[in-house]
Amino acid sequence: MMRLGVMLDGRLIAVAAVDNEGAVALAVAADHRRRGIGNELIRVLSERAAAIGYPPLHRFTTGPATLAG
Repeated sequence: MMRLGVMLDGRLIAVAAVDNEGAVALAVAADHRRRGIGNELIRVLSERAAAIGYPPLHRFTTGPATLAG
């Protein structure tokens, strides 16, 4: 599993993870959505995963989630 996060002013505002089968999970803090942060995080995660041999990534969606903290 690989995880990446985005910090802003000491606060975690986004996190993405990929498991060994290529399934991706993503969460972005509500007050930082619709700014391209999630797309950029997925782009970086995809590049890094491909570079070390992960299978092609796939996303799935569920209802809204909350980042703790």
